Amino acid sequence: MRAFLTHLAVDQNVAAATQNQALNALLFLYKHVF
Repeated sequence: MRAFLTHLAVDQNVAAATQNQALNALLFLYKHVF
């Protein structure tokens, strides 16, 4: 998960809000699906 978020920040140059949205989506996935 950390590698994916780092990839977004470094390689994709996404905004902080986008990184936060990705983190929240992953947390939701792990809490409610797995």
